[in-house]
Amino acid sequence: MTQVSASQISGWTGLARRFGTSLYDLLEKVAGQCPVLEIPIVQRNRLYFILACKHHSIAREINMSSPTHVNKPKILSSGALFSTLDGNELEIFAQFASTESFNAGTVVCCEGSEGDAMYVIATGSVRITLSTTGGKAAPVGTLGQGDTFGEISLLDGKKRTATAETLEPSELLSIKREDLLGCLQKQPLIAIKLLAALAGRLRMTDELIADTFALKLPSRLTKALINLAKAYGYNTESGIKIDVNLYEEELAYRLGIPKEKIGAQIDEWIEQGLLKIRKYRLVILDPYRLAMLV
Repeated sequence: MTQVSASQISGWTGLARRFGTSLYDLLEKVAGQCPVLEIPIVQRNRLYFILACKHHSIAREINMSSPTHVNKPKILSSGALFSTLDGNELEIFAQFASTESFNAGTVVCCEGSEGDAMYVIATGSVRITLSTTGGKAAPVGTLGQGDTFGEISLLDGKKRTATAETLEPSELLSIKREDLLGCLQKQPLIAIKLLAALAGRLRMTDELIADTFALKLPSRLTKALINLAKAYGYNTESGIKIDVNLYEEELAYRLGIPKEKIGAQIDEWIEQGLLKIRKYRLVILDPYRLAMLV
């Protein structure tokens, strides 16, 4: 049993607020009693991680609201993983995909936790982070409609490789491990199509690694923005709006470039009339000029 001080407890109020409950109720659900916890590590950051990873179902239980109707086959087909499936194959997944609603700031799954489901984003957005050796959360991606996460641990049966947190009220399609594996055993053609989609992701990773060594900052950042525009962009009167939250920290981690340099480069392109920021979204004003920088 580990005695937790009052000063440490005061640092956890933010976590309780995120979960939409009181601190006492949260700790009572987690440990069975408060303020004495059956957790051998008392550092605040580490305890944040343990509470979230081991008991993120509490947040889901509290934050979940009645989901609105979503067209499951349409949502599934809008993402890269299921885009090659035909109508009948999409209907198979739609039958066992359940819809769940999450408030903004909800931890859906945590790095290091057990994974029994994968998720497809129907509405909203989700931020993916990895823990670093210094205990900080490094942002590696922001996902939008049609994107999937959680499939790695779902397929190999191992622990989650990253943490996923909603950035806004979101509806997700949840697919359980037993349902997916049962489907793949009965439908080998579907398995082949999904393997091809996963191979495409590996190719993109290889390309990103190659760009790290071959291209300079403007070219690498340009390619990243173009890829984001292809995945999440749509045409507006002023240009292509990337309809997903972008963070300099996230781009810095993905591209291996200091965030200060990324911020300075984006500011320079804004001054040159290539980009603008509108309602927390990036708009590419001149995609042709930007593409010439690669």
